[in-house]
Amino acid sequence: MFGFCNILKMYADICCYYIHRTYIEVRYQIEKNTNNFCTNYATVIKKLYDEKYNIIAAYRTPRLEYKSEAISENLISSQKNKDILFYLKTIDLNNSLYYKKFNTIDELLKNNSIITTNDLFRPFISMTINLDGTSIDIYDNASKFFIIDNMIFNKNFVTWFMKEYYNMNIHNKTYKILMVDYQIQEININETQELAVEKNSYTIKTI
Repeated sequence: MFGFCNILKMYADICCYYIHRTYIEVRYQIEKNTNNFCTNYATVIKKLYDEKYNIIAAYRTPRLEYKSEAISENLISSQKNKDILFYLKTIDLNNSLYYKKFNTIDELLKNNSIITTNDLFRPFISMTINLDGTSIDIYDNASKFFIIDNMIFNKNFVTWFMKEYYNMNIHNKTYKILMVDYQIQEININETQELAVEKNSYTIKTI
């Protein structure tokens, strides 16, 4: 009888784990395409939400495919065999998701800061990417990463970003990102640069 109870508990733990994994993955996919999350749905489903399951691992396959996987902090070690590009920690602010970027496992696990709306800063009012002579408006999705101290829009980030949000493979392409900042100045960056979001400002760095 005791052994049977242990088996039941094991299956219950497994079920709870996959409920959390499924919730994070579904919500992440929904938020990729909309800034507004259904309020009623969020009220019900957030009762199941455990903040341990809010990590997105962005990685590259041997075939140079750029992908993402929703994981928990407990499963970070299982990603060691993957070519991890970076990690994203999901932050829910007013029923909208934002993403804090970390380059390494150590950065992620050592960071205990609580992100609030005071950590958000939108340095740009428009953002488009130019690929093969075609311009694509990426501002709505890009703004989800405008958290102070985020280092974003380097080559790996842009390649992952375009695959994740627009299903475009650009790993072997050149590009230019055109932006208008909060002071109405036109700025552009390419694959040799990256963007650092700062408090009330930003910096463009050459890699």
